Amino acid sequence: MQAAFAYAAAFVLTFACSSGMVLLVGAWRAAGNPALVDGETRRFAGSASGLTTCAFIEAVVLVAVSLAATRTYRGALEGLRLGPSHASALGRVAAVLGLVGLSAAGGAVIQLLRPRGAHDVGTIDTFAQALGGATPLRVLLTVVAIGLAPAFGEEVFFRGLLQRSLTPRWGRGVALVMTATAFGFFHLDGAQGTVAFCAGLFLGWVAERLGSVRPGIAAHATNNTLFVLVAAISPAWAREPRVQPWMLACGAVAFVGAVTTLRSGAAVQITRRQSSAPLSEGACGP
Repeated sequence: MQAAFAYAAAFVLTFACSSGMVLLVGAWRAAGNPALVDGETRRFAGSASGLTTCAFIEAVVLVAVSLAATRTYRGALEGLRLGPSHASALGRVAAVLGLVGLSAAGGAVIQLLRPRGAHDVGTIDTFAQALGGATPLRVLLTVVAIGLAPAFGEEVFFRGLLQRSLTPRWGRGVALVMTATAFGFFHLDGAQGTVAFCAGLFLGWVAERLGSVRPGIAAHATNNTLFVLVAAISPAWAREPRVQPWMLACGAVAFVGAVTTLRSGAAVQITRRQSSAPLSEGACGP
């Protein structure tokens, strides 16, 4: 019940706050002319400023809901799995490479399945149009607002609060799938949501395997940052048909290698404290 209430609250608050901010800016830009409000609102929503604002609002809402659910700072560290992980240096690198590889492979599949000659309306195209001609400072701000802030907020809420809240009642496996499904639906986009679901399965498993959301935050932030940089610097290269098979192959190899590494003992750094309570013994696979 707590998990369902938290998810509903986060979903509604994110939509309401983001939509409200976009409408306010659109009305302000229209300078009191009602006929211009709709156009200005759409223009701001599709701009770099609008996208970064909405992404930052989402991150703030998710963190706020998570903290409200745990109530105390100490409760947040324990209840949201923000404490130190069991990951070795190799484990942390594998978590990052695994998510980047999975996202690259997923993006390549989407491009390969797109009908030939279809109009590009994907997420990377939206960001590419918004960041066209952006200054280095604007790109840096976009990296912070879209690459870093959502990574922290989404991992804390989904893998920290939601997945951990569902586990006692449903078990680790079911909780992982339910959380990944909620994560995919939260993106409100068919293609992006499918990739997010797969990423959610991987990130949920990483959180269970390594005992913390910290490796997932690092992986998520790296993946988002690379996405922003590709959209800003070379979106045409990322959509090039000849590139997609290579991205799919390299992404799949990176993902399989990362999962293999994470399943091994080399990914986990055993300490005296951890040896008495091996959190991840039964969490070697989704």
